[in-house]
Amino acid sequence: MISDMLRKSPWEKFFQGFMNGLVTIALRPKVEWEDPSVKDRSGLIFVCNHTNHLDGAFAGAALRKFKPYVLTTQRWCGKKFIGRMLRWSRSILIDLTVIDTAWFTAGQEVLKRGGSMIIFPEGGNPGTAKCTGSSPEPKFLPQKPVPQ
Repeated sequence: MISDMLRKSPWEKFFQGFMNGLVTIALRPKVEWEDPSVKDRSGLIFVCNHTNHLDGAFAGAALRKFKPYVLTTQRWCGKKFIGRMLRWSRSILIDLTVIDTAWFTAGQEVLKRGGSMIIFPEGGNPGTAKCTGSSPEPKFLPQKPVPQ
């Protein structure tokens, strides 16, 4: 189950690259500053402010060298076009309607493999550029995976 969530077909990898290229050309994301003291660039968690529906694609394109997975709520999968895009991209889906830890285990596996993650702690799109605080849903993962 977890490996299926993280495994991507050649089509899905192509789609991710296509979206990164499209966003890069259309929106020109740019990293303004990087902390030079961070030597190990594996297993990073990026926490971003969620201001519009393009944030996941924009942050993924800006941070493309890290190949980050985006934590996303399952409710977006019910929408025909966006749901398909989420399943094709590097997303870890969280089902908030049941007690489920598959997303947590998948997130730990991404970090254990040296991958990175993007988390939008607001849990939704507030529609403003201001931080609105975190939603009550648990969305944070440990920086270092717990040994099994």
